[in-house]
Amino acid sequence: MNDDDYLRQQAIERASGSDDLDHLMQQNLRAEQMNYYRRQNNPQEQWDDSHFSRQGMKEIVTGVAILFILGLFFKYVLGVG
Repeated sequence: MNDDDYLRQQAIERASGSDDLDHLMQQNLRAEQMNYYRRQNNPQEQWDDSHFSRQGMKEIVTGVAILFILGLFFKYVLGVG
């Protein structure tokens, strides 16, 4: 059964008021709500290694380098500090 047939069958069952489909939809809704509330109550689980990407690290290193260069400029060129 391909996706179109499955979706068409679900639409027919939904229109006819199938109890099995209604039960499955309610079960999926409850599972999604439970996952949502778990994530909201445990925000530390949202952070994993994927949030610290290579691009993010490049931006951090670039920012630190710019601050270092500005510090050297103020100290040695302008004589501040």
